Amino acid sequence: MRPLVEDFFAWVKTFDSKTISSTKLRAALNYAKNQEYYLNLP
Repeated sequence: MRPLVEDFFAWVKTFDSKTISSTKLRAALNYAKNQEYYLNLP
C-alpha cells in the first residue's frame, strides 16, 4: 500500500496549481497536498 500512496503524492506534486484552470481540480489537488502528512502510512 505504501508504494501506491507514495506514487499518488509524487503524481499530485507534478501539477502546478497556477496553471490548472478548473477550480475544483485545483482545490482537490491542494487538499491532497495538505493531507499528505496524515495519509502517510507507518
